[in-house]
Amino acid sequence: IKPFFDGLKIDPKLPSEWNSMQAERDFQGNKFHINIERKDVKQIEVICNGEMLKGNYIQNNKCKSDNIVQVYIP
Repeated sequence: IKPFFDGLKIDPKLPSEWNSMQAERDFQGNKFHINIERKDVKQIEVICNGEMLKGNYIQNNKCKSDNIVQVYIP
């Protein structure tokens, strides 16, 4: 979870023995509740507040003050 000027890049690298993890992140006045889970997907999928994103970058100006982020990784 890497902060940039206008958003967060979600690019998790979990240890192979982990199937999931949760994190919370405060960023530019917004809170992010992030759940990362291994699933049968070909590439990373990021869903922010119920909306599937194109790619793995969450733009802060499109977020709410409290955000639910679901991440699926292969």
